[in-house]
Amino acid sequence: MHEKARTSLTNLYVPPSACLPGTFGLNCNQVCQCSETNQLCHPVSGLCYCAPGFHGPKCDQICGEGRYGPNCGSECQCENAGRCIPSTGACECPAGFIGARCNISESV
Repeated sequence: MHEKARTSLTNLYVPPSACLPGTFGLNCNQVCQCSETNQLCHPVSGLCYCAPGFHGPKCDQICGEGRYGPNCGSECQCENAGRCIPSTGACECPAGFIGARCNISESV
């Protein structure tokens, strides 16, 4: 009787919604193929959820210049050669400029 109970326990169905991070699929027996920094995937399909500032099938590509946000879907608004942070869209201003968009000259 105990042997039958043990066999039943090893064949238990684990719903994908209960999978641990980094795993997916029926009984959570598949490993996500997302990048190290974005190891979150859909519990059923295994598709990667990209953190803001990343894109690509494995979420291992940083947004290109002038883009930011989830799947790089937003356009940066930095001016005067300000550097856009890919995750947030915030601007890092070069010397001589300030403001949220680096649009204010410090010499004024």
